[in-house]
Amino acid sequence: MALITGKFARPMAMALEIPMSPIAGGIFGHYIDMYFHTEPWFTGILAFFGFIHSIVTLIRIAREIPPSSNS
Repeated sequence: MALITGKFARPMAMALEIPMSPIAGGIFGHYIDMYFHTEPWFTGILAFFGFIHSIVTLIRIAREIPPSSNS
């Protein structure tokens, strides 16, 4: 089986990066909350930062798309 390379690697990375940022932040925050007994503070804060990271990633992707000229 061939590795995912070339034209499929970048879209696959973007498709995984956008939803996984808040999920990973929430999971890490949950374990930090369990350790420090501060539930739900770190869960919410790190999930929020993951959400912000997803928005920044979407903006970066949108800037990379060349504008279409339909004139």
